[in-house]
Amino acid sequence: MKYIVGCIILLYGTFAAAQNTAPASIVPQPWFQYAAKFVCGTSPQNANNPPLIAKGRYYTDINVHNPSRYQTVGFRKKFAIALPFERAGLVSQFFPADLPPDKALQIDCGDIFKHLSMNPLTSFVDGYAIIESPMELDVVSVYTAGWGVSNDVSSIHIEGVHPRRLEVCAPLNLDLTTGVAPWEVVAESQAGGVLPRPANVYGVWQMPAHFIGGTPSQSNNTIVPKTWDFQMCFCVCSGGQPKLTLTNAWVDDQLEFKLNGNVIGTLPVNPTIAQINVINANATQWFQPGRNCLLLRLTNNLPVGAGFALLGSITGADTGCPNAPAPLGVVD
Repeated sequence: MKYIVGCIILLYGTFAAAQNTAPASIVPQPWFQYAAKFVCGTSPQNANNPPLIAKGRYYTDINVHNPSRYQTVGFRKKFAIALPFERAGLVSQFFPADLPPDKALQIDCGDIFKHLSMNPLTSFVDGYAIIESPMELDVVSVYTAGWGVSNDVSSIHIEGVHPRRLEVCAPLNLDLTTGVAPWEVVAESQAGGVLPRPANVYGVWQMPAHFIGGTPSQSNNTIVPKTWDFQMCFCVCSGGQPKLTLTNAWVDDQLEFKLNGNVIGTLPVNPTIAQINVINANATQWFQPGRNCLLLRLTNNLPVGAGFALLGSITGADTGCPNAPAPLGVVD
C-alpha cells in the first residue's frame, strides 16, 4: 500500500513539475480553410453570347459536418464572387457559425443570396464559399441544375472539398505615433531631396508624439502651396479585423488620409475628435488581406511651415509580408 501511495505522489509531483515548466504562452496552430465552389440562380440572358454558362437554373448545397465526438467548433464563412471576362468580384465579410459535435449543417443558395444581399428570384452568382475553422471539418458540395418551367433536375454532382492549412497570424499592433513610427516621405510637389527618406522630426507635441513635416517656406509674405506624401506600409491577415484608431492629431495646414489609394478623410487646422473619428470609421472598409499602405498628404497653404502630429495605432492580425507588392494606387 505504501508503494502505491509513493507511486501516486511521484506521478503527481512529475505532473506538477511539467505544469510548472510549461511555456507561458501556447503557439497558435494554423487554421483550416475550405474553398467550396458555388453556382446559384438562373443563368443570365446573355449566357450564350458569349458562351458563359448553359441556360438553366443552378443550385448549390454545401454540407458541413463536425467530426469531433465532444467539441463544438466555431467557424466562419465568407463569399467571394467571380465575374466573367477575367474580372475579380466582391468578397463579403465573414459570418460566424457554431456546430456541435457530430452535427451537420448546410449552406445553400438561399443563404448565399441572403449574405450577399441579392434577390434570389432574379440574380445569378458564381464564386466560392470560403470556410475557415480551427479544426478539420467534413465539407461536401452538392450541385444540381434544373431545366424547364418547373426546373426539374437535369444533373447532379457531389464533390468533397479538401482543406488547406492557413499561415499562423501574429497580432498586429502598429504604432502610428509621429516621432516614434517610421514615417517616410515618398513624394513631394517640389524637388527637395532623395526619395523615399525618413520624415523630418521637430519638437515634442504630446509625449511621445513629435511634430513631423516639410521644410518651412522661405518667405512669410508669399504663400507657395506645397505637398508632401508620408507613407507607412504593413501587412494584414485574412479575417484579422484590422482597425484604425487615431486618438488625437495636430495639423498645419491640411492632412489628407488615403488607405490603399482610397481617400478616407481630411483633417484641417485644429481638427476635432469628431473629424478624427470619421477617418477611423471610413478606414474599415478599405483594409485588405496582405500588404496595405496608409498615405498622408500634407499641404502647406499658409506661411510659414507645414507639419502634423498624430497619436494612434492600427490593430488586428499580421501576416508578415515585407516583400509583397504594394496595393494599386499607392506610392512605393
